[in-house]
Amino acid sequence: MKPTPVFYLIPGLGADERVFQFLRLPGQVQVLQWLPPQTPSDTLPHYAARLAGAVPYGQPCWLVGVSFGGVLALEIAQLRPLARVVLISSFAGPRELPWLARVARATGLYQLLPPQLLPRLPGLASWFLE
Repeated sequence: MKPTPVFYLIPGLGADERVFQFLRLPGQVQVLQWLPPQTPSDTLPHYAARLAGAVPYGQPCWLVGVSFGGVLALEIAQLRPLARVVLISSFAGPRELPWLARVARATGLYQLLPPQLLPRLPGLASWFLE
């Protein structure tokens, strides 16, 4: 008899379990809740290690991440060797970012444009994300 799969769902920033409301999975499902950062300079690997505490080390499982939750799923998978990762609206690494996003990230230019401005500039936003 095949064991029941276990799925750990990780919503993106600013999202909660509702992002998964229409997702039907054949097994046990647990949504990993966001943790408050321990310090303002908390690193991604450190944060992922804290979040990984909810995933037993030797357990075969699926980590399903949406957007930034996908980035965390990849980090957690490095700490949980039996985990498989499913990315939804996410990317597997910095090379998959659009070229302009890579330039903005490398130079810090993204800090000059408030995120609230992007919906008002659909032409610029769609060009930026291509």
